[in-house]
Amino acid sequence: MNIKLSLTLRFLILVAMLLASFSLVIYENYSRYRQDDYFERLRERSEAVAKHIIDITDPVLLNKILASESGIEPISNHMVSVYSISGYLLGDSSTKSNLPYPNIIDEVRVKKYIEIAKGETHYIGFLTTHKGGKFIVIGSGNIFVGAQKLKFLGQLILLSLFVGLIITAALGWLFAKQALSPISKIISEVDQITANNLHMRLPIGKQNDEIGALNKTFNKMLDRLEASFLMQKNFVSNASHEFRTPITAIKAQIEVMLMQERSKEEYINSLKSIDEDIDHLMQLISSLGELASANVNNLNNKLNKVPLIEIIAESRAELIKGKPNYKINLHIENLPEQEHENYVPGNAALLQSAFKNLMENACKFSPDNTCDVGLIFVQPYILVTISDNGIGIQEKDLKLIFEPFYRSNDTRGIAGYGIGLSLVKKIIDLHKGVIQVESVPSKGTKFIIKLPHAKSEDTSPISY
Repeated sequence: MNIKLSLTLRFLILVAMLLASFSLVIYENYSRYRQDDYFERLRERSEAVAKHIIDITDPVLLNKILASESGIEPISNHMVSVYSISGYLLGDSSTKSNLPYPNIIDEVRVKKYIEIAKGETHYIGFLTTHKGGKFIVIGSGNIFVGAQKLKFLGQLILLSLFVGLIITAALGWLFAKQALSPISKIISEVDQITANNLHMRLPIGKQNDEIGALNKTFNKMLDRLEASFLMQKNFVSNASHEFRTPITAIKAQIEVMLMQERSKEEYINSLKSIDEDIDHLMQLISSLGELASANVNNLNNKLNKVPLIEIIAESRAELIKGKPNYKINLHIENLPEQEHENYVPGNAALLQSAFKNLMENACKFSPDNTCDVGLIFVQPYILVTISDNGIGIQEKDLKLIFEPFYRSNDTRGIAGYGIGLSLVKKIIDLHKGVIQVESVPSKGTKFIIKLPHAKSEDTSPISY
């Protein structure tokens, strides 16, 4: 069921319930009023007739007087009987009995006043006083006209309800169609947006309602999709280039070797060169694996409390072990007295990979292969700074250094793949931290990482 039909049916059911409730209230109240009014007229008429019966004992004369009475509205098939207080019949206006049941006289004597409705015939019994005496009056009459009016009212209400529901259904359909027309327009416009025209956006106009908010949300989503597609395009382009270079070198060396027979030393040198190219290729694949792992690892499992000093120390030791010419100076400020205050919530392997990448970059881009690492404890956060005295980063490149495979022109002559910083940024983001870069060309670069302390109750992303 589509939304348009669903809204129409809900609107129709709601209106039907309201109309039926109002109609039932009107019908019931009119029925009660009609009956109360009829009993009131029956009492007045019966009391007037009872006085004549008490005063005049001649039935012929009584009928003439009643026939000529015009001051009281007539009642269909009206009959009145008058009894003494002891239950003796003093007279009646008809030869037929108008007692609904035998013990009604005793009941009137006790209750003083009763009303009884049996189908279209209504009965009334009450005590009255006339010329100092007390009498019991039983009156009855048929309510043919009132019943016909009530039946007509019921038919009129049902007809009005039926016509009203038809009109409501038509108006509800038009209302739902008009209310959903902006949604249909959005669907039509969004349906035209494909991967080839992600630059298209939904018109906002002057809409300040939910439709305008929906258009803005769609446009923001399209902005993110366009940025993601562009990043993916650049990623694939750069990745293919990085893979092509070592593979092309390997293929060229093999072709040269196959052109003619070579000496044993030439074969060994070529194989060593091919082995180095394969190592570079394996490093590139390993880096891509780490980047993919960081992208899919949303740290959904419960974070562990990891000691940041140990992570940085292990990263430093492992890096120096592989490249003894690197010099990494570690400085610690405001060292906490309690050991547990050194901890941050996170994944030790990912954090170690991030700091190792930053230290390696700092040493690699410094002429003397030296970098300074600072660890500052400032509750409720821990600051880590990694500085070098290398070539620095141009201002135009600062916003792009965290994109995969991006490398500035100043770093083309230095070995690397442009993956490390994008991996670092992803890891810091996953740990709800912030990374900032300060750089002066030809003087050096400083990376500042801010991570929440393990004791901090604030688990939302922090701002620098």
